Amino acid sequence: MAGRRHVLCDLIRMVCRRLTGAFRRRIYDNTLLGITFTGAEVKAYLEKSAVYCKQVTGTGPFAPSELTNAATVLAPTGIPDYNYDVMGGLDKPLTYDIDVAQAPGSRILNLSYGGALIDPAAQFVVAISNYRQSGGGGFPGVTTAPVVYNAQAEIRQLIIDWVTSHGVINPAAFASVDWRLVSDGQPVQILPRAVCCSGGLAPRSGPTFT
Repeated sequence: MAGRRHVLCDLIRMVCRRLTGAFRRRIYDNTLLGITFTGAEVKAYLEKSAVYCKQVTGTGPFAPSELTNAATVLAPTGIPDYNYDVMGGLDKPLTYDIDVAQAPGSRILNLSYGGALIDPAAQFVVAISNYRQSGGGGFPGVTTAPVVYNAQAEIRQLIIDWVTSHGVINPAAFASVDWRLVSDGQPVQILPRAVCCSGGLAPRSGPTFT
């Protein structure tokens, strides 16, 4: 019986840690919506997000700070990390390249769904937060796109419900390579964070490109 109590306590602690983690990772009460985008609008959205990247030449290797326009202490007017969005497919893989050698607005290449280049006229349902859908971040097309889902469900609570019902989180079920950074079509090399720090470059929060 004592062993069972220990197991039960361990399970309770594990669930509490996961639920606490969900609250820490989703600190805002954003809700989930579904909107309809065309293929052209998907590309325009990703082009807006790709402004987060600096325009550079060559394939590196680069430190992460050399590739982003992120807001930092030294660049307080930069782009906040939370305004860098990525997209991935649900039923099929959605993949694309971000060509940092190109000017903003012309960086998204090889945008494909299920291995086929996306038709600009094709229709997609895009999951989005109410913050973004209401215009937060200034992304194009979101405020006027048809809304097909709006159950006023908090994203944080949806995560908690999913974790609670499944019990086990398998990283392999979520891992995917949906996008990559390239320069004139060639893969960009990124210095590991540890190398950047040892070389005297200050570490920063936000996405690390690989």
